Amino acid sequence: MFIIVTYSCLAPNSSTLSSLVVKALTPMDGDRTCYRMTGGVITQRTVKEVLPAVQKNLEGIEALIKSLVEQLKAAEKEAEEFRVQHNIRFQRAAPAGSSGAGSSESSSGEQASGILI
Repeated sequence: MFIIVTYSCLAPNSSTLSSLVVKALTPMDGDRTCYRMTGGVITQRTVKEVLPAVQKNLEGIEALIKSLVEQLKAAEKEAEEFRVQHNIRFQRAAPAGSSGAGSSESSSGEQASGILI
């Protein structure tokens, strides 16, 4: 669960913002003044001081996102193996027009085996 929450917080925001900053700062003169917010404090620096730090942060964020994606895929694979090993099946939602009576029985009237979630 932590992997999913962390990935969903990082993926769309941090990488995109950092890449936009890098694209904006790259063509600018290195002696030009720019401002950077670090830990809630705005500091005045030059482009040549800020650009390498932002590029390093972008690389770190991309590496973290890649690592989280790999961990998420491993967790999904492990969950699928557990589901198959223990014969766990997911219960499908009943269509709006059908009643709930008899939904746990198959069409031949036999009780379904396995665990339903």
